[in-house]
Amino acid sequence: ASQTINGFESQDRLEVVVEVQNLNVLGPASEVCANDMVELTVIANVLGTYIWSTGDDTETILVMPNETTEYWVDVTANNVTCRETITIVVDSENPVVLTQDITIELDPLGLAIITPMDIDNGSTDNCSIETYLLDIDTFDCDDVGPNSVTLPVIDSNGNSAQATAVV
Repeated sequence: ASQTINGFESQDRLEVVVEVQNLNVLGPASEVCANDMVELTVIANVLGTYIWSTGDDTETILVMPNETTEYWVDVTANNVTCRETITIVVDSENPVVLTQDITIELDPLGLAIITPMDIDNGSTDNCSIETYLLDIDTFDCDDVGPNSVTLPVIDSNGNSAQATAVV
């Protein structure tokens, strides 16, 4: 037997799903780059009221997580409340570092300086690369001959990788 309370039968189920919309989706719909704007929308089988973990009370909210964050929404309809939770994962993929070997010449004072772009050969990341570094960038007469130089690359989410080149 079912019981009717305010027009809502107790055998009915309140079903709630949170839909994620992000134009820059990396893989699963819940993985994004840090500070990407993500739209979270409640899809419920009945009309109700909404309370999000952010304090918002609308059907749709916009969030910009800078770290992996769990969001929840309570949907209440006809004195029944259902909570749906979704975790938005901020990118954890390391950059792909590509290097190229180069030959440099010392100046008349016996010095040469290189930049990360001199040995970078098109490194990429699924979000964006924020920092290129070198472990050695200055050479003098003591360094004549092949030298191994490491290019560490850090993306906008703090993920890093490195590769070497010969200078």
